[in-house]
Amino acid sequence: AEPKAVPVDCAKASSTPEIAFCAQEDFERADKLLNEAYKGMLAKVGSASADVPGLAVQQKAWREALVESQRRWIAFRDADCAAVGAGWMGGTGMGAAVSNCLADATRARTKVLQSRTREGG
Repeated sequence: AEPKAVPVDCAKASSTPEIAFCAQEDFERADKLLNEAYKGMLAKVGSASADVPGLAVQQKAWREALVESQRRWIAFRDADCAAVGAGWMGGTGMGAAVSNCLADATRARTKVLQSRTREGG
């Protein structure tokens, strides 16, 4: 029989494994929200109906720029948070530190994409 999973109450997490688990869960929630914001921004690009000469060409360029900026942002976020982890020099808090960094950066990027979806571009 497989061991039964014990739920972790993240409000009361105190051990290193619990804190690391909760930090990873927090990042995963933040990442889902980022993906929703990114899809919203892509939808905005696709639905642009401004009276712009060559609209299809402009939309294509906007979409390509957005996709490239997101790809580069993810690479930067991951490298930056790896540097945060390296600062722990293999210590037991490294996993949680990296997950917290990823979650914080992801939430910040989500806010940027959400504001751009509501506003210009």
